[in-house]
Amino acid sequence: MPLSARDYDLLARVLNPRRPRAGRVASPSDLTPCLLAVSLVLISVVVAIGSVVFSATCCCSARRRQAEADVWALKAAIAHWQSDTDQPCPATLDRLFIDKYVTRRPKDPWGQEFLYRCPGTSGKAFDIASKGPDKMAGTDDDIDGRDL
Repeated sequence: MPLSARDYDLLARVLNPRRPRAGRVASPSDLTPCLLAVSLVLISVVVAIGSVVFSATCCCSARRRQAEADVWALKAAIAHWQSDTDQPCPATLDRLFIDKYVTRRPKDPWGQEFLYRCPGTSGKAFDIASKGPDKMAGTDDDIDGRDL
């Protein structure tokens, strides 16, 4: 004797009690390991993308602050050198390292030489700047000692 649809459904519920019936919303206990794995992968991807974006933003601003601090330190070292030597400014920034006014050769956080000019423009004794993240002089992201 063949099973009717009602009998088949009753038998299926007895053999597999976790199987959701038609019209019933699945409960958390009905989640399969595959669905949990997919959820964890999606959450991991979102966290990974967020951390990359966040770290890129923080890293760039940290390097910019470091470049500003380096420009300030170089300006102070040049002022100290001027007071010791009674000259307007050193010929190069490496002179500050050679004469022990700074502890390392002057490079910006992007590994580039600082832009240095003596005598400076606009009536200044000297100009000092960093090329910024794009490593090109004369662009909007430059860190200019005159602005600090």
